[in-house]
Amino acid sequence: MLPNFGVTIVWHALQTAGDRRDGHILGMPPQKRQEHLMRKIRTLAKQLGFSAVYVWVSSVGAKMGDHLHMAHHWKYSAFLQLVDLFQKVLGSDVDHEVRSNDIYYARSHCRGWEIKPINGGLSGALRWGHYLAEQHVKHYDLSNGRCMGCSVIVETD
Repeated sequence: MLPNFGVTIVWHALQTAGDRRDGHILGMPPQKRQEHLMRKIRTLAKQLGFSAVYVWVSSVGAKMGDHLHMAHHWKYSAFLQLVDLFQKVLGSDVDHEVRSNDIYYARSHCRGWEIKPINGGLSGALRWGHYLAEQHVKHYDLSNGRCMGCSVIVETD
């Protein structure tokens, strides 16, 4: 099961954006808002009849500040539901004027969240995994909490 969507969330961009939807999580403490977002993702997947499978890395960078990267295995048929969830929970609407060559691409007006396809099969998944793994080397981590994780533990025989 390869990841097929990469997600980036830039908390500062979302917090400073002018437009906010009701019910957003941006006022929560950093660890709580991330836990809440991931719980909402898992709940949505369950409601749609599948399990959410993802790995994540949170980092603090010089340009983007506090941000989160995720690699998801998500049903293509549920892409619009994921976009809708991000709009509601992250408070920023999708930018319908973004030009992309891929129908499975979305980002917010403020560029606070982005969902993009991970193309290239296994090599694409490995590139994204390498990118996630480099985050701890690339950025100085100021948090006291967990900085990497996954939604499920895959057992192998």
